[in-house]
Amino acid sequence: MPPKCANSSTESLHASKRLTSDITDEQEPQIITKSANKTSWVWDYFVKKTDGRVYCQYIEKDGENEIVCGASLLYKT
Repeated sequence: MPPKCANSSTESLHASKRLTSDITDEQEPQIITKSANKTSWVWDYFVKKTDGRVYCQYIEKDGENEIVCGASLLYKT
């Protein structure tokens, strides 16, 4: 049987995933300021960060307690 060769595209994919995770682990994602064309009410409650995700900033007050939305979603332009 011939020796198995590693798939170069698979190797590069794994390497890029490692690289991305290394960068993400080292640096805290920064908030991207809201542009003037973002007029939807959604952008009053979500902030976009440099990691390609949007984070919910909604806080609901329930009597004396504050309930903070901790959702984060992948943002595709």
